[in-house]
Amino acid sequence: MEILVSDTNIFIDLYKCDLLDLLFKLPAHIHTVDVVVEELKNQEQKAAVIHYQGTQDLYVKSWDDKEVQCVFEYMHKDAENTNLTFEDCSVLCYTKQLSDARLLTGDQKLRCHAVLQIGNLKSLLDDLELIDSQVEKVNVSMRLKNLEPVKYLKDGVAVFDMIGINQPKILKDIRSDHMQAESRYSVKTDYLELYRMGKYANFLIDSKKDDLLKYNLDHLKEDFDKEISVHMVKLLENGKYLIRAITSEKRYKDYGINFSILVALLVLSNYMKQSHQPVSISHYHVDESKVFVSFAIAKKQPISDSLDVSFNLNLENDEIKESSVMFDASFRLTFRDHGQTTYLDIMPTSYKGINKPYPTNMLTCSHSLTVKKVYERVSNLTKYIDEYVNQVVGLAPNIVKISNPKKFKSFIINKIHNAHHVDFLSYKESVINKLISIDVNTVFDLF
Repeated sequence: MEILVSDTNIFIDLYKCDLLDLLFKLPAHIHTVDVVVEELKNQEQKAAVIHYQGTQDLYVKSWDDKEVQCVFEYMHKDAENTNLTFEDCSVLCYTKQLSDARLLTGDQKLRCHAVLQIGNLKSLLDDLELIDSQVEKVNVSMRLKNLEPVKYLKDGVAVFDMIGINQPKILKDIRSDHMQAESRYSVKTDYLELYRMGKYANFLIDSKKDDLLKYNLDHLKEDFDKEISVHMVKLLENGKYLIRAITSEKRYKDYGINFSILVALLVLSNYMKQSHQPVSISHYHVDESKVFVSFAIAKKQPISDSLDVSFNLNLENDEIKESSVMFDASFRLTFRDHGQTTYLDIMPTSYKGINKPYPTNMLTCSHSLTVKKVYERVSNLTKYIDEYVNQVVGLAPNIVKISNPKKFKSFIINKIHNAHHVDFLSYKESVINKLISIDVNTVFDLF
């Protein structure tokens, strides 16, 4: 197994994001140095790290006097330019000493000199820490028959009765084993689908026939009863509990957004090492249950004298849906013509892998997989990225060669005219009018 050397910053950030435990479940040997452990001033953080040393999941390198002198010499060798601390130089020297190890760091100064550069990580971790400071996630195990909707509100929200709660944190908080909580996201629909009556139930709700719906659910309770996990979030600002998901108790593993980001960064770091291409986080969106992160691969691929292509790898994680970690790719075509530059961003809906019979997502890992299996699957990303790049580079020239751009323009207008996505409806008319007004000589005139 590979060796990952962690600096102080990583331990602190992962602890704050409640991710430290999953770090040590990865199929890798986690190492650090003694001065890093001593640098942890928060006693809870320090105790958590030392715990893994005690279970032999963490190896802590202790420097002897001669090695300490070597670290000091390294630190002072270029002190004015590097501004690295002794702790920084210590993990850097140890990683180089191991030769095939990788350094985990979120420190900007250290990343400039590290054997491994994680990427543009700090702002994302800061946002994760902020979210974790605003909410507390709690899972409640219970029987399906003890979870019952009692009121249906607007925008798909329902109020649920929860009976027989045995979750210690909630019992201590509300001093009762019975509570009511509103739903978030698609919880109402997911709950009704557990009884295989989603469309019929929604028809009854829309028809204001809540009594008839309750009669049906009561009749089906015993037949469909099973152990479930109710995923809740407590808003720390007002103490309110909300239900964000209902999943099967047996197969669901709680791979959160923090876990998916950690795994993605480790694998992409390996890609950077193999391909010698910088990778950075170009943009992201994150809340307490979902994350989207777009990783930009810096190197552009020339297609012709007037056309370049560059790539982004997109990570999505939805804690409340089936897929824990999902990767897809997008690309940007840069077209230069008569002193003008046009960009065309394209995100395909699927990826055609080599030896795969049909297009799929580039990679998807469900909540039912083990930590080791998730990491093994995501480790194939390097191969998938290369396959995707080669596909796009091979097909991109066909875009320039489109012989009838006016026909392509009509095709796009027709697609927009038939689009029914609710978020796009208000823009349809203006977009169509804009396209009609464009005089098209090349396909890039449309963008």
